[in-house]
Amino acid sequence: MLVYTSVGSDDTPTNLWTRDALISVREFEKDVVREDDYQATCLAEQVQEETSTTREEYKCMPKGFLSVLDFFPDTSLLETMS
Repeated sequence: MLVYTSVGSDDTPTNLWTRDALISVREFEKDVVREDDYQATCLAEQVQEETSTTREEYKCMPKGFLSVLDFFPDTSLLETMS
């Protein structure tokens, strides 16, 4: 689990929903998903085999974490955000 906080110069929490903070989150998460450990880990989802009631299979869900960036349709536009 990743928990983000943005700390000001006097160690008090500041607004995480700024352009610069969101760009920092985007760049950090790009590095995280490139890591070998991340690539080897997934969230398992149980899949019931239709042809058998006793056999259970699991598949990896494609995303290992939810991000504050999931609220944005295109994070490549953060630089032009006002």
